[in-house]
Amino acid sequence: MTDFIRAETIAEVTDALAHFGGDAQLLAGGTDLMVQLQRGEVAPRVLLHIEPVAALNGIAQGDGVRIGATATYRQLATSSAIADSHPSIAHAARLVGGWQTQSVGTIGGNIGNASPAADLLPPLMVHEANVTLRSSRGSRIMPIDQFVTGRRATAREADEFIEHVDLLDVPANTADEFVKVGRRSAMEISIVGLAVRITLDDSLQH
Repeated sequence: MTDFIRAETIAEVTDALAHFGGDAQLLAGGTDLMVQLQRGEVAPRVLLHIEPVAALNGIAQGDGVRIGATATYRQLATSSAIADSHPSIAHAARLVGGWQTQSVGTIGGNIGNASPAADLLPPLMVHEANVTLRSSRGSRIMPIDQFVTGRRATAREADEFIEHVDLLDVPANTADEFVKVGRRSAMEISIVGLAVRITLDDSLQH
């Protein structure tokens, strides 16, 4: 039998993970997790619901862009902060499933699952995103290409969770794009996802 814990603060999340460790499964949007539970691919002792934690939600612009772990695909797709500086990420978010998935699925779930079909991973990698992991022991920051270690494998420890993702400001004369290939043109899982970012040297502008 699986227990359910609803967390409302960062401290409640870190305390629960410090106690249950690998017996706990993080839950926010649940678009992937519910399928995994139904298939019997995971059988956690505890479902730790982190969607109510306000500090994990939202997109903030400052020195770069900070994306909370429970920011949804819809938020990414419609954020002016993302569209203006990192349009390939906004584009990738618009291509994830249908509006139902986009309304509840989160960036933390997308990268935390480390699925080969994760649409956000290619554009996050070309933009050299950093992932902040939090636990009762403190925080640590990892480049996303080091965070993802293989198919459905990450460097996250059992007592850690993704707190936020940080994007640096892009250089001038930069353009980026994301292309997704699937069996259908809409609401499809990626067979291939490709992101590119190009920055032109100032000398090439003259």
